[in-house]
Amino acid sequence: MSRRLRRAMLPGAMLLLTAAAVLAVGPPTGDIANYHVSAWLLRHGADLSMLYDYRWFTDRAVEVGYLDQLVGFAVLTPPSALLFAPFAELEPAAVARVWMAVEGLLMVGTALLLSR
Repeated sequence: MSRRLRRAMLPGAMLLLTAAAVLAVGPPTGDIANYHVSAWLLRHGADLSMLYDYRWFTDRAVEVGYLDQLVGFAVLTPPSALLFAPFAELEPAAVARVWMAVEGLLMVGTALLLSR
């Protein structure tokens, strides 16, 4: 197999690996709820000084749609929560799909850069 062909196949292979991982493990959970809820609170003008109050933050997460997921920031709110601002009004399942698509695009971009 030529080097050029291997380079051309790398992005597709990375997407297939990502799809296989999502099928095996499931859609993203965990911190995605923290970021989405924080973006939702920001868009709705909430008092963000309460982010570290687990009970308050969990109640807000239930309002957004994370009914049975542990949420809360243990240390600092990552600036990456701002990446979710455009998706703040979406349902949790839709946010997970959008985030997987963004990660897939980032992975393809990385593959393209590395294949150069």
